[in-house]
Amino acid sequence: MAERPDMRGISPDTLRQIAQGAEAVDRGSRDLASEIALLGAEGLLARPWQDTSAEGSGRQESAPQWLFDLLFQLGQVSLPVARLYEGHVDALGLIERLGTAAARRRAGELAAEGQLLAVWGADAPDDPVTARADSDGGLTLAGTKGFASGMGLVRAAVVSVRMEGACHLVLVPADDAERQDADAWDMDAMVGSRSGRFSLDGLRVPPDMRLGGADAYFQEPWFHGGLWRLCAVHAGALEAIARELGAMLAARNQLDAPLQRTRLAELAILSRTARLWALAASDSVAASAEPGAELMALLGREAIEQSATQALSHIERAAGTALHHRSHSLGRMVRDLRLYLRQGALDAKLSTALDLWLKAEDAQMRAAADRNHLPIAGSERNGALTRRLPRSEHIVHRRRTMSAS
Repeated sequence: MAERPDMRGISPDTLRQIAQGAEAVDRGSRDLASEIALLGAEGLLARPWQDTSAEGSGRQESAPQWLFDLLFQLGQVSLPVARLYEGHVDALGLIERLGTAAARRRAGELAAEGQLLAVWGADAPDDPVTARADSDGGLTLAGTKGFASGMGLVRAAVVSVRMEGACHLVLVPADDAERQDADAWDMDAMVGSRSGRFSLDGLRVPPDMRLGGADAYFQEPWFHGGLWRLCAVHAGALEAIARELGAMLAARNQLDAPLQRTRLAELAILSRTARLWALAASDSVAASAEPGAELMALLGREAIEQSATQALSHIERAAGTALHHRSHSLGRMVRDLRLYLRQGALDAKLSTALDLWLKAEDAQMRAAADRNHLPIAGSERNGALTRRLPRSEHIVHRRRTMSAS
């Protein structure tokens, strides 16, 4: 039986303050600076780095329980805050695993100061990011990042760039106001994430701020395996939404209405299903650092999206027009989750998950085929019942459009 999150990763007072500020942030009255400061004051911006440095490369990618609990809790009170924190954790993991000594030192300093980092992988469609190699081994960049979350709050970002047909990662300063365009984030949800555009034109990257080699970003199980963090955030949000609806129906004296009871029961099932999938995804990544461990994270992301989509349909029918009132917390949570679920390359992720599942189930499927006297044809890939995909379908940016840190 999967273990219930122990809910001890962050103080109740901090969670309460984040929740209380959510409406002002959603209306664009202010940014998330005070919320990030609260996380820093509790040592939560430094903790992923401390764990990684103490335990060795990639530790926080192995899904420690405290991090699952924290992401789950943040998802319950503020998806924009959860989104920025998840990106911060992702950035620290990439730097620790792929970075030079200088890059790791810089990341450690920033984390210790309570500064926010990010991963910006999505290019602006009209201005993709490229790099030119310099004579000293550094790079000169050109282009613009889109969906650059945390605009104005992030001190440094891991960004992906294209050079000579491959993807490269670099660590760059992200606090130059002249390069920022926060107004490009003109969305009806996730307002506080401020996922605008950031110009990299002419930015020079020293050799020691390059992270790993060509396409190192796509190494598994870290590339898709990191989706377990999104699973935790989304599951937390869905559980909070279920509680909010329950409170609304109680206030309306509708908990005895047969159809409303059915909707709420369905929502309870879907929210618990999402939590169990999130736990399974994190447990799978924690149990193995070998390629293939990412399968449960990929399946979990898909399963949680399906649960959330069904749940949001029930909520809209149950809540009615109240859901569209700007001051209603349930409406804000629904809008934020609906947008956050819209990740990049969803079809490619599902296709990758199916190939991994077919490979894992190959022996059992062949045995079943033999029992039923069914002729099967294996592919050239280890004889498995998987189709060989073009490399371009496997090497897709996890930078999940909205979720592209």
